[in-house]
Amino acid sequence: MKVEEHAVVLIHYVLTNNDKEVLDSSEGQDPLAYLHGTGHLIPGLEAQLLGKLAGVTLHFAVD
Repeated sequence: MKVEEHAVVLIHYVLTNNDKEVLDSSEGQDPLAYLHGTGHLIPGLEAQLLGKLAGVTLHFAVD
């Protein structure tokens, strides 16, 4: 299944700063669930996730 507009998406994430310090993480918790394309996430994050397949691991920067 691909991430597409108005799909319910669940993600695990690790948020780090430029020094690789962990600022937030879903590790050990339930994944974050959101409705894609509705503005509930940072636009750069939604853009990176659009079209990705379930189970993929991504590494990217969001400004």
